[in-house]
Amino acid sequence: MEELADLEFWSNAGLFSANDRRRMLDAEFISEISVAILNGLQNKKKNLEEFYQQYETNFEEAEHLKSLFIRVLGEIEQLLPGLAKTRWRKKSDFYSLFLHLSQHAKEFPLASESRNALSQTLLDFASEVDAVISDKHTS
Repeated sequence: MEELADLEFWSNAGLFSANDRRRMLDAEFISEISVAILNGLQNKKKNLEEFYQQYETNFEEAEHLKSLFIRVLGEIEQLLPGLAKTRWRKKSDFYSLFLHLSQHAKEFPLASESRNALSQTLLDFASEVDAVISDKHTS
């Protein structure tokens, strides 16, 4: 997971502060995504410890997960080049986005037309969510 945490994507995405990275919260987040990919959605902390114990010595899925991460992160970079300025930089939103896209990774890279349409849909959805949240705070 640490190898994936070293990818430049994370520096550009705005998900983690320098302090988060020092505390290895990026590697922990990547591990949480990995557990969800392998075993479905989990109780965050409890199952993460079990995951570390289970795969500490022999992690046969490591190369598959690394390849999947690189493929999905590459598509996210294309879909949302300004990710750091959108709500998708929020860990919970990114987590959902990543898991959904990981289910479609075999289709990547997307054709230009499909990518543009999905990009606009994601940006529109984010704007709508932001508007609803803003309305709740001003009411």
